[in-house]
Amino acid sequence: MDSTIHLHIGMRKIKTLLTIILGFLLWQIPRLFFPGLEIHPLFTYAYGILEIRNTSENTKTFSVLRIKANMVAFATALLLTPLRIFMYSRLEGTSLLTCLDLGLIIIGVLIALTLVERLHCGSMSGLAAAYFIILLIFYNGDNPYLYAFLRASQTLMGIAVAWLVNVVLLPYPSRKQKKESQEI
Repeated sequence: MDSTIHLHIGMRKIKTLLTIILGFLLWQIPRLFFPGLEIHPLFTYAYGILEIRNTSENTKTFSVLRIKANMVAFATALLLTPLRIFMYSRLEGTSLLTCLDLGLIIIGVLIALTLVERLHCGSMSGLAAAYFIILLIFYNGDNPYLYAFLRASQTLMGIAVAWLVNVVLLPYPSRKQKKESQEI
């Protein structure tokens, strides 16, 4: 029995690494004007990695679905953030706030899931719900709108970089091209 571990670095791994590098470099442009932004664009990395698919066609298809789902989550979070800010300004430190906050999360998740389904992006519904929760509750500082905008920008940047790498710069051969090359 061979216990040797073989490290295989194929094209998909190379594309993933390239996506991270390009995402990092692209994120440094806004940092020139806003040096207080974080050094590493976590959402750019995450969404870039998620969109490096096994075919260029899948990257095209899933990128569109992911953008729609994320825009639904973004809009839902922006819609409910003023209510959350109001609740915190009036009820901070009370157990009622915790219950209302959970209720707001449940309502937002339901809105996001329903809208994503209506937009025929059901395969991205879980992602939209999770993204909504992140945008609504995980911000540091005083401006949740800026936080949501930065995360949405990083998300779009990650998808765009993955598209650039997997569809434009280093596309996989299409099924038609593969079939033609096998016939030769």
